[in-house]
Amino acid sequence: MACTGNERKIVAVSQCSMDEWRDQMNEEMRREAFFHTDLNVEYHSTADNSEEQIKDIESFIERKVDLIVVAPNEEEALRPVIEKAYDAGIKVVMIDRKANTDKYTAYVGGDNVDVGRQAAKYILDKLPNGGNIIEIEGLASSSASQERKIGFHEVIDRHP
Repeated sequence: MACTGNERKIVAVSQCSMDEWRDQMNEEMRREAFFHTDLNVEYHSTADNSEEQIKDIESFIERKVDLIVVAPNEEEALRPVIEKAYDAGIKVVMIDRKANTDKYTAYVGGDNVDVGRQAAKYILDKLPNGGNIIEIEGLASSSASQERKIGFHEVIDRHP
């Protein structure tokens, strides 16, 4: 993302929520951006509010930012605005979570299905004679929560 002359690129980061994990993620982006004087990075958080996140991304599109980094709060709710940004020629990088679309430039995140599998394997290891399990999950409409549930049930459902 090199620039010529005094032109500065605008990177808009849209976090779905704020917590220690996202604080650290933002700090790492700030640290990296420090070495690129041609970048202007701005950070937004919408406190788990998809409507607010959509408004933020709409404003990024209107301002014609160069790159949107987004952790979508809900995969279906954010799909149209993410597609709109991508169709407008803005590069879109999804982090940690996904939207239900293939219109994005890159995805940076973990394998949430495998996270679910590993959690189930851990539980099975700790309960070799069986037991009762209570499943607590995140926002049902987030890709991370859905994918973790899939992986968890791939393993746990084979063990009564």
